[in-house]
Amino acid sequence: MNKLVKELLPALFTVAGLAVFLSAWNQLPETVPIHFGVTGRPDGYGPKIALAMLPVISIIMYISLSFGEASNRFNIPWKLTDENKEALLAHCRKLLWLMKVHTSALLAYIQWKAAETALSRADGLGAWFAPVFLGGTFLIIGWFYARGVQLAKNSFGDV
Repeated sequence: MNKLVKELLPALFTVAGLAVFLSAWNQLPETVPIHFGVTGRPDGYGPKIALAMLPVISIIMYISLSFGEASNRFNIPWKLTDENKEALLAHCRKLLWLMKVHTSALLAYIQWKAAETALSRADGLGAWFAPVFLGGTFLIIGWFYARGVQLAKNSFGDV
């Protein structure tokens, strides 16, 4: 996949979250939901400036995961050899890209739903939010480990 095309999806999520935040800013009340419980309903409130942390976190996560993805420095549970090094490093970069897409989508969604909840147009993140977010995270990590074991065995013969 072309690098530019690959960057488009997480970048669009990040920009969309920022756009939602900026477009809602002037309409937000002074007290907004800043924490949501496991059921997705707000259980903590604070000043609207606290919501400004979400776009900041989104941008920092995007940049950090992009730098990590460009790196060849990974801490993995498999021994790198000449035979498996390139495959495992590519696999690590794919993990970071998947986490960048997942995290940027998550943060864009939270920014949107937090603004909608503050404006009384929604009642939180939704009960499905925690299971979907956690499930997606564990699926990505599980796939990474299972595929990494396979790559390490195929090129080295032992893990």
